Amino acid sequence: MCGICGVYRFAEDSPVSAEGLEAMKAMILHRGPNQEGTYLEPHVGLGHRRLSIIGVSDGRQPLSNETGSVWISFNGEIYNYRDLKEGLLARGHVFKTRTDTEVLVHLYEEKGVDFVEDIRGMYAIAIWDRDAKNLVLVRDRLGKKPLYYRIDGRQILFASELKSILAYPGVSRAANLEAIHHYLSLGYVPAPHTAFRGISTLPAGHLLEIKAGGETSLKEYWDIEFHGDEKSEGAAIEELDAAFDEAVRIRLESEVPLGVFLSGGTDSTGVAHRMSRHLSQRLVSTTIRFEDPRHDESQQAEDVARLIGTEHHVHDVGPGSTDVIERILWHFDEPFADASALPTYFLCKTAREQLTVALSGDGGDEMFAGYERYSELLRQDRWKRLVPGPLRKLLLPLEAVYPLHFRGRALLENLNRDFQSAACNSFFLFGHRHKLEVYDGEMQSYLEQRFRTEGVLDRFFDACASRDPLSRLQYVDYKSYLVDDICVKVDRMSMAFALEVRSPLLDHKLVELVARLASSLKLRNGTKKHLFKQVLKRHLPAHVIDRPKRGFGVPLSAWFRKDMKGLFEGVLRDGRLEKRGYFHRAYLERLWSEAQKDSRAATDLGSHFWALLMLELWHRMYIDSDDFLRRGVKQPPLSVPASV
Repeated sequence: MCGICGVYRFAEDSPVSAEGLEAMKAMILHRGPNQEGTYLEPHVGLGHRRLSIIGVSDGRQPLSNETGSVWISFNGEIYNYRDLKEGLLARGHVFKTRTDTEVLVHLYEEKGVDFVEDIRGMYAIAIWDRDAKNLVLVRDRLGKKPLYYRIDGRQILFASELKSILAYPGVSRAANLEAIHHYLSLGYVPAPHTAFRGISTLPAGHLLEIKAGGETSLKEYWDIEFHGDEKSEGAAIEELDAAFDEAVRIRLESEVPLGVFLSGGTDSTGVAHRMSRHLSQRLVSTTIRFEDPRHDESQQAEDVARLIGTEHHVHDVGPGSTDVIERILWHFDEPFADASALPTYFLCKTAREQLTVALSGDGGDEMFAGYERYSELLRQDRWKRLVPGPLRKLLLPLEAVYPLHFRGRALLENLNRDFQSAACNSFFLFGHRHKLEVYDGEMQSYLEQRFRTEGVLDRFFDACASRDPLSRLQYVDYKSYLVDDICVKVDRMSMAFALEVRSPLLDHKLVELVARLASSLKLRNGTKKHLFKQVLKRHLPAHVIDRPKRGFGVPLSAWFRKDMKGLFEGVLRDGRLEKRGYFHRAYLERLWSEAQKDSRAATDLGSHFWALLMLELWHRMYIDSDDFLRRGVKQPPLSVPASV
């Protein structure tokens, strides 16, 4: 895995700042501690930081074709590169390295921007076509690798991380309040927004072409199609078993140590088992252990590790683990409210002590309908059909009994919403009514209809060709939550330790296969992941597969009442949050008092205060000062084993 960055100045007599490009590279040193490289023309510069995985000795980038007319800076892995290379060699192409990167250069020579149709993997790609004076930026189909860009009329800057763009001379750092508004709803900043005004995320499955003079063309080159084929369960099991096995197998090529994240849940158990079947050496697995048994799956992971025979490693996560919050925030570059970033950080840290590559079970919940909210929303929809409209309206006054942040209130609200509106409401951390209470100052203008966060999700609901309710929920998660939360979290926390994470359940061919199957094979009579469990039970004991799901949560409410109480009270009351003018201080104080109680309502508030804490600390690090730049210079890479 690597980090990429670059600059394209639209006027040929306007040179790239070589020092600026070096500053961009310095900010992503942690992503690629093994090698660095630069390609520089007067008005174009490509930068690269490399973590060596394949072609360790000869894979320096940026890299070109034989004539130097096509240059590439690439982050990711192409799993079918050997097959593609065979075809290119047969057609006369000459290779000078053993890397998958060089395959992309020659494939682009043959097919232009359509080369992306042939590749299978995770990637963020920048290609400079010197003859055509075109810059091509590509992000993988499911958003596993990040890519950001900034166009201002004179130039485009791009990079794997936002901090790299911010390091280039002349780039301003102004908070994007619309993005912050959406962040407070969703817990993450949805693409194409970023938390910085003027900087965008290249959406997953998209290609951006920048031509001479700055003309741009943004194209979606891949989408998910849900069909609901009437295939028998037996036939679907056979097909899925083979496809899953292939998705794992093709991700096992590596010239450095490789292992697995093992939670003990269905997805990681399936991945670990398939890996153990294909690897000749003993598999290394890692997991996290929480003090709170409601969040801890470590015993399940240890049971699976013994069953499969892995070399298993465990890291304990407790309230004291929050000491790394600022370091985590530095890696995200934006406010990020998914508190599972904390255990993910320590999971990656533990894995990196043994490994350079780890496989994960990410993507299983989206693929096989594993989220509880899918079942809950479908149940609510059935109830609404049974309860007459007038009776549902009579229940509306009960909403006032519950606090705005209480989950039971959302259920009552949803009784009088259509399915799509109810689904959007189920995603939200701070809903519209909550924001009416908490917003102050300039943030109040974002309560207008045109800024509603529902619109972010509505466009995905509307884009889904299937009318099947479950398929629509899965489609929206693939397009938003998976890309902008799960993939962001895993990329940043793994790259903090120069660890490459591969996700077989995010293989686009596997995604396409399962999307074509009927929803009844995924969610059956309340059983989540029905089809995948049937596949795994062919090879593993049923009691291992049928365990209840716990997720990867964090006991935030308990931490805020005890160990993190002083941290948040300091942020709430030192004056800076109030001067920012986003929120009503008195309302936050009331919520904070409520959060100190040991109650269900207080439990629901933990995620709200984590989101507010991350937002304020981000402001202090990235907007109020240059602290993030100094951190990048003083402590760029975390320790990397000498064996890499």
